[in-house]
Amino acid sequence: MTSYEWYAQKKKEALTRIIAMDYNDVLYVGLDRSLTNTGIALVSGQTLIHKDVFGSKLYGIERLKDLSSQVIMLIHKHQSDFSKVFVITENYAFGRINQAHALGELGGVMCLYLEMKKIDYVKVAPTLLKKYVSGTGMSKKDLLIMNVYKRFGIETRNSDEADAVGLAFLGCSSIFYAKGVTGNTKKDIECFDKFLSTELAKKGKNKSGKKLFEEVRDF
Repeated sequence: MTSYEWYAQKKKEALTRIIAMDYNDVLYVGLDRSLTNTGIALVSGQTLIHKDVFGSKLYGIERLKDLSSQVIMLIHKHQSDFSKVFVITENYAFGRINQAHALGELGGVMCLYLEMKKIDYVKVAPTLLKKYVSGTGMSKKDLLIMNVYKRFGIETRNSDEADAVGLAFLGCSSIFYAKGVTGNTKKDIECFDKFLSTELAKKGKNKSGKKLFEEVRDF
């Protein structure tokens, strides 16, 4: 089993658990990981409960632990009224070469903390988030604050917090769609279907003719 196949299976299991829950029993957490401004948004029943942006004054591994601990503490503060927590986080932006390794470390540590607390999570491609919030996957990041306000009526302090709000509502709305809620636009349905997909995108074949898989389709 490849790492992509492992994640596809893990995502399928997580979605199955969340879809089986009652509408208001799940706390949806949008998480935009950043070394300087980690954004987080908590949503339940299509209602924003809390949003925030935070950083850390520490360095190295201590900063990774501090940021991850802050995420877990904030979730713990609000999760007592819910049977399940579901975290939706943005996948790595592979074009950001300068920060790729550092953000990879942060992402790995945060996912480890979520695993240790038995919290389900999925990763969303930046282009999918942009398409859901702005209508196009090519939308510029600096327009996200305005688009989040136009779509959800929510003011955010920066693009990290705006990302987190968009991620939380994308996760919540996708699950509601999977449970049969109607009245969605065609573009929203396209986003929801991609969010819920656990297919692997085929990259090609190697010299032996074996199929290679590049990623889960929502990456």
